[in-house]
Amino acid sequence: MNKKSQRGILGLVALTAVAVIFMPVLTDRPADSSSAAVMLRPPAPAVPDVPAYLAAAKEAMTKPLAYEPPLQGVPELLSDQRSSGSLDEQGLPIAWSIQLPSFSDPKEAAHLQKELIRHSFPTYLHTASDSAGELVFYVCIGPHLSWQKISEQLVRLRTELHVEGVIVRFSS
Repeated sequence: MNKKSQRGILGLVALTAVAVIFMPVLTDRPADSSSAAVMLRPPAPAVPDVPAYLAAAKEAMTKPLAYEPPLQGVPELLSDQRSSGSLDEQGLPIAWSIQLPSFSDPKEAAHLQKELIRHSFPTYLHTASDSAGELVFYVCIGPHLSWQKISEQLVRLRTELHVEGVIVRFSS
């Protein structure tokens, strides 16, 4: 083959490659701009009136809630202690937890916690020192602001898992 025909074939290959690359770009454009999708920004959310919101929250916190008697088999407390929505001396809400037996081995406590989570109990670990200064691990269920809800959790714990616990006031 002579040089002239080689250049011709090379030019044809180059033009074909350019056409293959740029032809989809030229043919995929919308015919006019009216068919293109228009993205609109959603309106900004309304900002609540802060003083009115605070007044409503304060009113809701000071309003006493109706007493619900505990379930059968759950120890009684003084009515002022178990009312939902009451505040402690520091102004924090009073909450309740179920304290389960203590463990000296953190692996045993973690095993019980995993079993409780598997049964949909909200759990957390609490550590404390015993009288000898040794670290003790407690598995607790809760906390709940409602005495009725924590009482139901205790009954469910006893019936489903046959585990005993004591309702205690939640402390962080």
